[in-house]
Amino acid sequence: LDRALVPELAGPYRASHMLVKHEESARCASWRDPDGTHSRQRSKSAARGALEKLRTKLEGVSPPQLYEQFSGFARVESDCASAKAGGDLGRLEHGEMMEEFEGAVACTKEGEPRGRVESESGL
Repeated sequence: LDRALVPELAGPYRASHMLVKHEESARCASWRDPDGTHSRQRSKSAARGALEKLRTKLEGVSPPQLYEQFSGFARVESDCASAKAGGDLGRLEHGEMMEEFEGAVACTKEGEPRGRVESESGL
């Protein structure tokens, strides 16, 4: 992350996300897949495809329906424990998220969906 290109956030801020793990994820296990069997069998390309399908379903949807639909997808599709809260990560301060994800949050306007972010956790 090039801090010169990313504005600093004063924090606190709030973000929601959907995590899709795949064969290259640092830790394949998740609440949906406790032993990581499914994630280890999912290619990175397949994970990208799954997220792209969900993004297509959300195109043209405006807030608050966007948030509601995203939350519904996250509850079912996300490999992160935040799925139980519809992907809502709650109140966050600078430095509390993985650098790649924080950089994406810093470049995203409130209520604006962000594209895919790659990290060691997944997509």
